[in-house]
This record gives sequence, C-alpha cells and structure tokens, in this order.
Amino acid sequence: MLRSRLIGSITSPGISSILSLNDSNRLLVAKKNGDIEVYSNDQDKNSNISQFKLFQTYSNLLRNLPNASNLDLTIKDLLYSKELNTIFIKCKCLLVLLNSTNLHLYDKIYDKRGIKQAWIKTTLTSSSTITSDDGNVENSMTFLIYTTTKSNKLRILIWVGRIYKQMLEISLPKQSTDPMIKSLGIVLQGQSLLFTMSSGVYLWNFKSMALHNLNKSKSSSHSTISTSNIISPYLVKIDKVFTKKYPDNVVDAITSLKDYTTNGLLSPIDNSSITSNDSKQTKHRFWGSSHKTTPSFEINQSKEIRYIFKPHSNDNILILDGMTQNLLVVNINETNELNKLIAMEKKQFFQWNNKFNHFHYMSSDLLMLHNENTIKFVDYNNGFTFLQETIGHGIKQIVKLPGIFYLVWTQDDQLLLYTYQVDDDDEQYEPSTIANSCNTSRTNLTQMTDTQSTDSEFSICGMYHDSSFYQLWRKVLFYRFFLESPFALQLCVSDDPQESLDICAMKLRDLTVMWCLQMFATLQNSMNKLISNDSIAKKKDNNNIIEYLNKIEEVVIRDIFNFFIVMWAPPQLIIVKTFPPEISYLVAFISQQEHKCHDAAVSPQDSEKKYKINPNLIQKWVLPYLTDMRRHLRNLLAQQEQSKSNGTITWNYENRHIPQDLDFFLLDRHGSIHIETMLTLLETVLFKTYILYIPSMVGPLIRVENLCDKSVVIKDLKKMKMFHELIDFYYQRKMHHDALEFLFNELDNEENQDEVNQPDLTIKYLKRLPNKNLKDLFHYLSKLIDTLQDVEIRNNIIKSIFENTSPVNLKRDNLKVYQFIDKIDKSLSLEYLEFIIHTIKDINPEMFANLVARYISQLTDVNMDKLEEFLKSNLQYNPNEILHILEVRLLNATVPFEDKQFIELLQIYPLYRLNSHEKSIDILFNKLNDYKRASDYCYDVYSNDAKIGSSVLLYLLHSIIKNTYPGEDQTINTDQLFTFLQDHRDKLNIVEVLKALPTDFPLKDIKNFLIYSIRNEKMNNESLSLKKNVLQVELTNVKYSINHKSSAFIEVNSNNTCKVCNRNFHSLSTESVYWFTMPNGKEITVHYNCGKALENRLQNTKQRSSNAIQPMNLTDLKKYMYSDNN
Repeated sequence: MLRSRLIGSITSPGISSILSLNDSNRLLVAKKNGDIEVYSNDQDKNSNISQFKLFQTYSNLLRNLPNASNLDLTIKDLLYSKELNTIFIKCKCLLVLLNSTNLHLYDKIYDKRGIKQAWIKTTLTSSSTITSDDGNVENSMTFLIYTTTKSNKLRILIWVGRIYKQMLEISLPKQSTDPMIKSLGIVLQGQSLLFTMSSGVYLWNFKSMALHNLNKSKSSSHSTISTSNIISPYLVKIDKVFTKKYPDNVVDAITSLKDYTTNGLLSPIDNSSITSNDSKQTKHRFWGSSHKTTPSFEINQSKEIRYIFKPHSNDNILILDGMTQNLLVVNINETNELNKLIAMEKKQFFQWNNKFNHFHYMSSDLLMLHNENTIKFVDYNNGFTFLQETIGHGIKQIVKLPGIFYLVWTQDDQLLLYTYQVDDDDEQYEPSTIANSCNTSRTNLTQMTDTQSTDSEFSICGMYHDSSFYQLWRKVLFYRFFLESPFALQLCVSDDPQESLDICAMKLRDLTVMWCLQMFATLQNSMNKLISNDSIAKKKDNNNIIEYLNKIEEVVIRDIFNFFIVMWAPPQLIIVKTFPPEISYLVAFISQQEHKCHDAAVSPQDSEKKYKINPNLIQKWVLPYLTDMRRHLRNLLAQQEQSKSNGTITWNYENRHIPQDLDFFLLDRHGSIHIETMLTLLETVLFKTYILYIPSMVGPLIRVENLCDKSVVIKDLKKMKMFHELIDFYYQRKMHHDALEFLFNELDNEENQDEVNQPDLTIKYLKRLPNKNLKDLFHYLSKLIDTLQDVEIRNNIIKSIFENTSPVNLKRDNLKVYQFIDKIDKSLSLEYLEFIIHTIKDINPEMFANLVARYISQLTDVNMDKLEEFLKSNLQYNPNEILHILEVRLLNATVPFEDKQFIELLQIYPLYRLNSHEKSIDILFNKLNDYKRASDYCYDVYSNDAKIGSSVLLYLLHSIIKNTYPGEDQTINTDQLFTFLQDHRDKLNIVEVLKALPTDFPLKDIKNFLIYSIRNEKMNNESLSLKKNVLQVELTNVKYSINHKSSAFIEVNSNNTCKVCNRNFHSLSTESVYWFTMPNGKEITVHYNCGKALENRLQNTKQRSSNAIQPMNLTDLKKYMYSDNN
C-alpha cells in the first residue's frame, strides 16, 4: 500500500496560520505576534526530496495599517488566490489583501460585524466567456466568501479575471445547534454557491443578481472595496432526496444479494423512500438523525462531517454526509424545481473511519482524513485505508503540497514535512500470469490475503476490519488509484519506474480478474441457494423480488465482464469459471489440459438446477468479451505471421502501453498451447454460445474464416438440423467431398424432407465448387441428373451451374466443362461455347477452334452470320488453326457448292491476320470474282499500313490487268481497270501504275487518272515548299533573338553597389557578377553568391504563394482588375 516518511521539520513557536503557495514553491507561516515567515521549498524532482528553508521574515506586517491600534490584527487564517495573485490575511474584523509576489499591502476589507469563516474559490466561466471593461476576455472567476460573526450573514465578492465585479450578501438559515458552514463549493459554472450546514444542504443561486449588478455596478476607485448595493437573493434548501431503485455497481449488488440470501431482506425496491412529498418530520429525520452504528463508548467524530467535493473522474458534485452515513450525489441546475440529491448508503465507510473529522480530497478516489493525532488516505467509495500515519505531537492542520508531499502543523507548533510512496511488500509476485485457474486463488494471491493480522498489515492499512474478499478488493482499488494517479512515477520506489508501473498494471490485471471471479462465485452460490430452496415463489411480492434479483444479476454480470474486457482476462479461466457446463467443457476438450474446477461429472438433471447466466445477459455482456478476445488473438496471430516469430500486441491501461505475447492470455500450471489452439477454443465457444442463445448468428460466424473445432460444429449443426449452416461450414472448410456425401446420402431421407429442399441445396453447392474440384463436380452432377427424366429440367440444372458469371465459374477449366457437357447434349454444349466466348470472354484458342468447327459442321443461315462476325471481329483465335479447319472442310466432297464458296470467303479473315493478303486477293478476285470485296479488303489493309496496302493494291492491279487482257482470242474489258484506278487514285503511285500497264495501252484512256495524279503531286510539292519557307523564317527570328541577347552588356565599376549586401564592387576582384532580372522586370547587378541567395529566396516565396492563396481585400481586387496585365 502507501507508506509515508518524514523528510524534514521546522520548529516555529507561536504559529497562528500556515499557507502553501504551490505555484511558487513557498510556505507562509503567520505568527501570533504578527510576523510572517516565508520559507522556500527546495525540491529535487529526481530524488523526490523536498526541504523548506527560511527565506525571509516580515515583522509585524500589519502594523502600518490605518487605525492599527484600534483593530485586533491577530492573524486567524491565510487564504490565497493564484488568479488574483493575492494573499488574504483574515483577522477578527478585517481581510487584508497582499500582493503574493512581495507581500505588499494593496487593499483591505473591513466588516465591523466580524469575520467568522472565509474561503477562496475559483472556477472557469461558462462557454460564453465574459468580456471585462478593458476589452479583455476573461475565462475564470474568483470568489471570496465569508460569514459574519454577528447577524449570521454570508457574503460573496466576485472577480472576473482580475477585475472586481460584484458583492452579494444573504442571511444564513437559523440553526438550532451549530451555525457554522461545514463545506461549500461554487457550482453551475460560477452561477451558484452550494454549502452545507448541520440542518441540510443549501443552494444560493445568485445568477440573476450577478447579471443585474454586472450591468449596473462598476469597480470602486477607492482603496477599500465598497459595501453598498447589497441585495439578498433567494436561498434554496435542497430537500428532495432519492435513493436508487437498484444497486448500480457490482459490490453493492453482491452485498444486497447476500443480505437477501442470508436474511431474506432486500434494500428498498422503490425510488420514493425519501422524496419531496414526504412530511417535514420525515425530512427532519433524514437530516437530523444520528445512525447509531458505533458502540456507545466510542465517539463518532465523523458524525458532523458534510464534506463537498468533486472527483476528477466524476462530473457530479458529491457530499459525504456523516450524520446520515450517505454519499450524496448533487443534481442541480438553473431551475430550482429540479434540484435533488441521490443518496447512496456508505455505512462501511463511516464505520471504518468514525474517528476522523477532517476530510480533504486528493485525487482519483482518494481522500485525506485526519483527527487530532492520525492521518489516513482512504478510498471514499468504500472506506478502505491505503495509508495511516500517527503523529505523536498531535495535529492542528494538514496542508496538501504538490506531488507526493504533505505538511503537518503539530500541536507544539512544529511543521513536519512528509512524503508518501508505494510500499509494495508483494515482491514475490509474478506479473502477467494467473497461477492456478482451478483453485480458489493463486498461491501468491493467497499469501497476500492470508497475512491479515500481521504487524505489517496493521501499519500499512490501519486497524484490521475486513475479510479476505475485502483485502483483495482493497488491493484492486489501491493499484487502480496508483496507476490513475497523476503522480504515479513519483509514487513508485524503483530504479526503473516505468517498468515497475507496467508490472503494477499487470498485477492489477490479475487481482481484478480474481476479484471478479470471487464475485461471480458469490452470485452463483447465492442464486443456487435461491433455486434449491425455491424461496422466491413463496413470497407474496415475488414479481418485485424477481425483478430486483434480475437487475442485481445484470449489474454483476455487466461489471465483471466489462472488467474482463478491459483487463484482457485469460479466456480459459473465464470460460471454465463462468460459462455453463455445456460450453465450459470445451476448454479441456480442445486444449487437452486438465481443469479440476470443471465438474465433468455433473448430470444433465443437476446442471439444470444450477445457476446459469441469463441468456439475455450472455448476449448483452458476455459475448462482447468473447469477440474482443477473439479480435486480440487474431491480431496477435497476424503479427506472428508477419514477423515469423513471437509477435506482440499492445495492452493499454490508463497511460500504460505494454507489449504482450501469447503468454498473457494463458494460465500457469497448465502447460503452453499454440495460438491457433487458443483461437480454436475461443471461436468454438463463440459458436456454441451462438447456437444455444442466438442461432441467427451461427451463419455469419461459420461463413467466414474461422478455427472452430469441426467435430463440435458438425455434431451440433446436425443435431439442431441447421443444414444450410452445416453446408456453409463444409464449404468454408473446403470439405467438399464430405458436404456432397452428406447431401446425397444423409440429407436425402424422409426425416429431413421437411427441413430443406435437397436438390436445390445440392445444386447451389455444386455451383460454388472451385475448379480444383471439377472431378467431384462432374461426378455428383452426373449422379444428380441421372435420376431426371425431363431433358429440359436436366439442361436447366446444367445451365444454372455452368452458365453464370460468378467468380467461381470464371476460374473453371472451360474446356473440360465443354467436353463434359458435349457428352450429355450437343446443342447444350454449343450454347455453352457461345456463352463462354461471348459473355465470359474466354480467350482460349482451343475454345475458338471448337466453336468454329461446330458452326462449320452446321452451316445454317444463323450460324453463317455468327461465324463470319466471329472471325471478322475476334482477334484472339489462332488463325493457322482456323485456316486448317476451313481447308479440311473444303476438302469434304459432301459439302454443297454454296457452302464451299462461303467457307472460301471465310478464309480471308485468318489470312488477313497472317498478312497473307495476296492469297486473300486471289480468293476474292480470282476465285470468287468479287471485285467489290477485293477492293474493300485492299482499303482496310491500306488504312492500317499504307506501305503494305500499296503493295496489295499493286497486286490487285496486276490481277485486274491480267483479267483485262486475258489473251489474243478474248475480248478486252477495261471497265474494271478504270473503276479500280478511279477508286484508288489517291493511293496509287503513278509510276508503278504506268509500269504495270501494257506498253501499247493508250494513255488517253486513263487521262483523268493521270491529271488527278499530277495535280495531287504538285500540291504535295507546293505544301512542302511552303513549310520549308515557314521554317526558314522561324530560324531567322531565333538567330536574331540570340544575337540580341548576346549583344546586351552592363558596365560595372567600383561605384556600383550590390543590391543585396550593399557592398561596392571591386574592379580588381576576380569575383563573378550576377546580372539578375527581378520579377517586376527590373534588372540589377549583384555579387554572384548574393544573386544565388536572392534567387532561392524568390523561388521559396513563389512556392509559398502558390501553396496558399491569400485572401484579397477590395483595394487589392481593384488593383488586380485594372492592372496592365489583366
């Protein structure tokens, strides 16, 4: 726990008050004779050593006040405001304001009624900040609050920022006993004052008055603050007190459950036990009664406590009320009708700390308590003691110092400086593992909790008053406080504090898990008793009791599983300890490790009588734990696969970020297992939980990659007749043979006929089979269609499996599929070929050859159109192979003449791809006598390649000439020749044409062709000449520009200065001169190095300007619009 250590002391007789200035590390000690001693705090942060040394003494500081001889200037108290840089000295009727830097007196507040109590409070303003008179925006408000000795008034003075704004005053409620204010605080962002007295809790809402006076009043120019314009606002007593209907935390829920199990008593189960509708007598009993919980011979000093504080981790303001022994949560707002207190019973806290009457909030959940001779650090929620120190000289006051120090003002006027740090006596503790999951607690933990009455335990934690469960709980709370503390590093006594804090975080993790398991065991035992006794059914209000017990169960399950999630609790341990037997047996089954805590011998009948977590709570709170652990282990597995070694993931708790490997999730004394085994366990448990409680979630789990144990999954899915999910599991695990055997053998029986449509399920599965399982696909599909008599149904099934664009089908071996279908149905295989080539765009040349062969063998009008279009547009087929198929078909004597002509025509398409253009011309012009097709063919070739096209045109020209002059005995036909020359006159070379023509060919017959060719050649020559002239002019311009640039010069002498460094040029220097043109066009001469620096600077400026477009005002816009460049 914590242990304090005295590190220094000051003896200064006659002390009347002390004040710590934490921001300047100074201590002010006021003396009864009027002196003020100033001590400086020399603190060594590395060694956590702090010492106070006397810095200066101000003798009788207040003696120069006006009328000092007529005033009681005994210093009663010292107050400090960092925001105002002011120290307030409280005397009998006077508050003196000093500058905190030099203790210069600059103002005073005099109240002849006397000043009884005084406080300084500071708060931030609301989101709408306040603007001071000088225009400065202020974001803080400072309040000086004091009560008067006479007339029982409460006065508040308000500063906004450092500007005084307002003074308000009210009359305090009349008290029958103690008229003192016990505690107070500023609430509602500086709009109201909350304070406690012996008669109750009060709220002074001065918002309306403050707004009124801020607009009306101005700061006083006199040396003394004005006391005029005092207005009494409305004062509200908060008398609406509620208790919670149900416990809201696990400990309260377990305590309530144990009370009911033992005594048959429940806490109040309605929320109206104490409300605003109660009688005045009831309210008086709540605020005025004293709970007699301590023996008559003990003095209950905490009875008078009503301490207001606001924990750092809580948005609510809390009040510890010793009279009612409650922790009150304050709910207030600007409308007083909604103000209320929520009371939470804290008898344990006040019973354990009844001898203490001074409370001070520290940090986290920690309070500092003290009485006349003892100091305690206590958890305010439960009353656990983390530190106890006895001061032999007695205690007058304790001052909390920054960090891990506190100062004690003793009865004999000594100032004792203490530091406190963690005193962890569990040195043998081995972090990050939980030793024995099957025992009640681990060995080391037993040692920690069984040494309860030793001297060490007494010195660390005070009087022993709690059981082993409380000891464990206290350790959990302590380590939580330790790690959450802003001074965790200073609290740690270690050469390597960071490593020690990591170890403490892992220790907290183990303690928290064991503590949660003890609470679950208590819940389980209590519920088992209630189930076995059947006591609830005998109660008249059993519906209310059942509702209450269900709420308690939810609170317990919610809190402990949230702890398990945060602490990454070991899955094996949690499953064995908290899950029902029908799930928990999986730990031993999968890990092959013995877990004695799991009672495998429990019969199903006995299991039904034992407590199991409510299914709704499993879905709401338990499943998130399983999914979180699964995610962590998946991430760890990914890290291991990536690094190919023991990977780590980071566990984050508070400010600790600790790398953890697989051992963090395992148990001691059970051997090590692989991460895949842990994932198998987790995912199988997740599957089992889903199938028992949320069957709709089974499918999403098993359809994705998982490591569920296949024997468990298959067995349970068959048992639950979840056949769709079973088939999905088979498919995900690639157990295709098992799935198909199940579909054809087990599923196809009368028992399961009503559950699923077996053929439909089989077809869907076959459709999903990947390419490597084609053999199984063909086998079971044949088996399926062999039973069908209807050809149409058979073909539809085959088409549904193979004629689709699913990713699986796109990766299949289409040739093998075609061959399979072709054995069944020829027409269906042709349809499949067309689908594969035209829809799926298969580029396998063999498939193209098959399609062409099928079309050639059945030359219908439709097939002829399809075949020609295919050969014409498709560029993926093998032209040689296609040409061979066509040639073989031409050799077939049974082919009709018309079909042969069509086949000969088809040859031009593969010949075109083979660049065998002359063969194509022979087929088109010589065999088929089709000049038009031959001419178009030449045009297509010329369009793609003019050189090749020209040679093809000449070949066609020679063929035409041969056809025009066949022989001496045949008639000459020149029409075709003239048509050719006319069609291709712009593509033909006139010389080559003349060479090809017979020597006796009359030129007058081709006059038009010659004229066109000559004109076209002349135009080409003229175009080239014009282009040459244009280039010549451009060349001349470029030469002129170069000569002009080369002729430019500038004279530099010793009278010239560099525009960058302002130094003259030296005529005898060999330094280079840089002739530089500025962006505005001005030319300057600079030193070479200066010029390069200037150039770089201008480039950077240009770059920044291009990256950020500057906003343009109206003047800039006008300049831009009317500039010469725009």
